[in-house]
Amino acid sequence: MNAAKALKTAAAAAAMAVAGAVFAVDTGLEITCIAFHEEGGTAIYAQKYDAGGSTLWGDNGTLVCAGGGFKFSPRAAGTGDGGAFVAWEDWGGVSPVIGCARLDPDGEVAWTRKCSGGPCAGDSIITAAGGPDGFIVAWRTGGKRGGIVLQKMGFSGEKKWGDDGLHLGSGMVNSGPSVSVYSDGAVAVAWSSADASTADGSSADVFCAKVLFDGRIP
Repeated sequence: MNAAKALKTAAAAAAMAVAGAVFAVDTGLEITCIAFHEEGGTAIYAQKYDAGGSTLWGDNGTLVCAGGGFKFSPRAAGTGDGGAFVAWEDWGGVSPVIGCARLDPDGEVAWTRKCSGGPCAGDSIITAAGGPDGFIVAWRTGGKRGGIVLQKMGFSGEKKWGDDGLHLGSGMVNSGPSVSVYSDGAVAVAWSSADASTADGSSADVFCAKVLFDGRIP
């Protein structure tokens, strides 16, 4: 599928600008799903395309969430059955949190939840990935020395790794978490980290960790 064609179609059909981050995923069924927020950042939408680039979730896509503050940086992951999992940065309260939703293959929103029990960084880089027993979301917590947080959301919307998720890399300046899921549900995560006292980036390094399916770090 031509990604440029897809984005242009989504923006024109919804009569809105595609603003901020857009992330495409291959569900393994020769379809692609994208998530985007409308201009102004007050709603998250998702659209699915077949292999030829035709829209499958209506002309305007599916409204994932709206209202209650700004919503930015959506990320999507396939569910393996033609649906999608979407996560985003939600400014519905005093501090931003990570919101998420699961969409059925027909584009209906099955559920929406908060992934994080506490605030995230206002400039979080969110990643999402699908696994055999749920969806993995990674983001950066708030503060100058915010850590990296991972949460596994079950297919029914339950938090599998506690209310606050798993915290990694605290006490440093962290950014850019990326995740990959193994076939047994374990997760590999990588991120960059630096000492806040070194402004020139000379202390920066890349870290990685493996988390077992049940949230334990071997």
